[in-house]
Amino acid sequence: MYITTRNNYTKITKDIYLIKVLENTEDTMYSLDVIPYTINIEFTLVPEDNFKDSDVSFYHSLNYHKMNFMLEAVFDNALVFDPSGANFVLKNCMDLDNPLVFVPNTGDAALNIVLHAKFKAITKHCYIGNVELVDLRTKTSYTYTDDELDYEFLPSMDTMIDGIKFNEIPWWFRDDISTYDGSAKDQEEYDTFMEKHFEDTQYHVREPFDKIEEKVKSILNPGTKDTGEIINLDEYKKKTWKPKIV
Repeated sequence: MYITTRNNYTKITKDIYLIKVLENTEDTMYSLDVIPYTINIEFTLVPEDNFKDSDVSFYHSLNYHKMNFMLEAVFDNALVFDPSGANFVLKNCMDLDNPLVFVPNTGDAALNIVLHAKFKAITKHCYIGNVELVDLRTKTSYTYTDDELDYEFLPSMDTMIDGIKFNEIPWWFRDDISTYDGSAKDQEEYDTFMEKHFEDTQYHVREPFDKIEEKVKSILNPGTKDTGEIINLDEYKKKTWKPKIV
């Protein structure tokens, strides 16, 4: 199990593949560009004044495993697309098992800001330092840090999508595994989604984190059968789940 002391800086390094949906502006065609990356995340716990050592261990371990899950189970082999490629993805890629990652722009500099914001959103009592994105083809590195946490370069939902939004808060600011935001073309479609699909969708995007939190608690609880066990993230991975498209 991952145990830390106060103010101990930690670095997660993962090699993943991202599949970018790129538009050819000359002939309005699209291509899928498979890119190998190394992602480096620096983070440390920011404990409250009344934290005990057990609280430090719990939150640091929880943050570590939630970010690790996002990298391994969600971002790895994901289809990454921006508003210009959204219709192409929804019409041609929904039968694929790959997770969908909807971003303001598919450029690496923009993607890095989104990753930093998401990691901050899913962690608790945590400072996210540098998030580094390394394109292994060109050996080019993009590093982003945001001490103010205002993420001024990220757009609003009104800029990202048309229609009636299902979520007012973008996915990169939500504490769940979601990486996509949709909308309804009219009020009837919105009402149908909210009535028949919204609760189920919220359950699915929260379930992995809830299970990881339960597992971390059991492992750090002295005297239980799980004490000292290593968390196997495979049991929480559901790579075939996609957001409900209406």
